[in-house]
Amino acid sequence: MNNIQEEQQGLIAMADLFTAIWMGEWNTYEDFFQSIPVEFHGELPFHGHYNREEADLWLQNHFSIPGEHFISPYYSSYRAPGQDEEVKRNSLLRLIGMYERTGYYFPLEKEIYPDHIAALTGFAASILKEEAKAAEQEDKEYLDQLGKLKRDVVEIYLAPLVSSIKVAAQGKVNNPFVDQFVLSVSEFVEKDLLAEHN
Repeated sequence: MNNIQEEQQGLIAMADLFTAIWMGEWNTYEDFFQSIPVEFHGELPFHGHYNREEADLWLQNHFSIPGEHFISPYYSSYRAPGQDEEVKRNSLLRLIGMYERTGYYFPLEKEIYPDHIAALTGFAASILKEEAKAAEQEDKEYLDQLGKLKRDVVEIYLAPLVSSIKVAAQGKVNNPFVDQFVLSVSEFVEKDLLAEHN
């Protein structure tokens, strides 16, 4: 495996891990950390604060249960200044169209809304996996199509949502696992996914 393939596999693993955390799939989370060398655990600062019950409780409090601690995990909850409801609705329909064209049914399978952060990180992982296959098959045309799709998903949906969540979490999140997790997702999107296109 060359460096580019290793990097691609690392991006896929991170996107899958973040999706599992957003979904509260703690067995998947624990299996991931058991499968990698201990010396890499420190690369993910939230893991040092992991306690299954606490992490689950605070992720639920912040991202599932409306109340004083709630931070919306939905793209449609945040609106750019001057953006009207019609633009947001069309943007959501476009996202759903992207899912349908690529056969991405994760939101339906998991019974979550299509603009939930887990649906978006899962979609990014799905695209990364398809890119790896296309690269292996040396299908440049498909690889280019996937690159454009990934750029659109990250720039239009994922990056703005993660940025909004990061801002909303400031001063609201006191649990160190959740705090470091939100920062890690933000860094992943900004430094790994967005950097690929700049």
